[in-house]
Amino acid sequence: LHGKEETRCPHLPGSGETTLCPWPSRLTLNLKETGGRFRQEWQLFAPGWVPLPGGPQIWPQGLTVENKPHPLLAREGQPGVWLPVGRHQLEGTFLWQTMPESLPIPPATALVALTLSGQTVPFPSRDQEGLLWLRTQPLHDRNRSEDEDRMDLTVHRQIVDGVPVTIV
Repeated sequence: LHGKEETRCPHLPGSGETTLCPWPSRLTLNLKETGGRFRQEWQLFAPGWVPLPGGPQIWPQGLTVENKPHPLLAREGQPGVWLPVGRHQLEGTFLWQTMPESLPIPPATALVALTLSGQTVPFPSRDQEGLLWLRTQPLHDRNRSEDEDRMDLTVHRQIVDGVPVTIV
């Protein structure tokens, strides 16, 4: 498969031939007034570029991959790392004088677990540009009330093995 490593990558449902070779898991951020830590696991089906949280003004520090120091690279001004095929645990830190208002998050990252100064943020606020808001809500969210409508739902299914198979 030399030169055709992307054939191992999963196809996105309903997207035709579009594949996604790097698959991110939940990004865990534990941030404080003077810095913080991040952790994320990535599954790569082909060697490739893995973007990291942060940007030109907020550059991650002390990156480790599988608990071993790893060099950070810049690609189009964004922090990242080149990784081989496999599952990889990435961890790093941020250092700042005061907590920024927002933190750039890679677009491929859908799930974010955010803790600010020891307090869990149940619904982190992100905008269309990929910014995770830490200090203030973006303008379009300021009109929303603090209480959100929410419903927890648990679905149970029983599969009865027979002819025909039935689902209850």
